[in-house]
Amino acid sequence: EDGNIILGQVDNEFTLKISNEKISLMQGGYEVAYLSNSKLYVTYANILNSLQIGNFAFVPRSSGNLSFKKVGNL
Repeated sequence: EDGNIILGQVDNEFTLKISNEKISLMQGGYEVAYLSNSKLYVTYANILNSLQIGNFAFVPRSSGNLSFKKVGNL
């Protein structure tokens, strides 16, 4: 469709749009996340376990608290 690949079931609010510049996740006709130029862009994020940025990570503790620490690979 207009040079893009659109994946998804007809009448479903979720679709995947692939163009030459980016890969977009669509919900209800709105772009909610996309990959472009080696970066991920997300409107809202819910991290289920831990988040690592470089050699640092936010890691949940069993007590319910959150640690920020230097790590290797998770």
